[in-house]
Amino acid sequence: MRKGTVRCRNFIVLRAEQFEKKAKAWLSENKVDYEYRDILKQPLTEEELSELASRAGTSIAALLNPGSEGFKKLGLDFETISDQQAAGLIYENPKIMLRPLLADEDKVLSGFKPEQYAEIL
Repeated sequence: MRKGTVRCRNFIVLRAEQFEKKAKAWLSENKVDYEYRDILKQPLTEEELSELASRAGTSIAALLNPGSEGFKKLGLDFETISDQQAAGLIYENPKIMLRPLLADEDKVLSGFKPEQYAEIL
């Protein structure tokens, strides 16, 4: 790791997304050494989702984005989805998850919000 950099354990994004580009640029400009993961090519397992949810202090189902086009197409009731169902849905349809995610050992942030990124570092 370069001197003066910060290591973030996970940075989970989808390719070619507007927020991904902004988030990656911000991380590079601020000399943050991060781990990139394209969840379309390498979906998150239930165990990984459980760990992220735990660090975020929430449930796996809360990692779903019920406003996403992909979720709406599924025609599911967000309020009735269990964590196990949510993990399966995210694995099969990664675009229905909140993204990008920036996570360290203690916190998970969704979306690109520079002020929150600065706080986690």
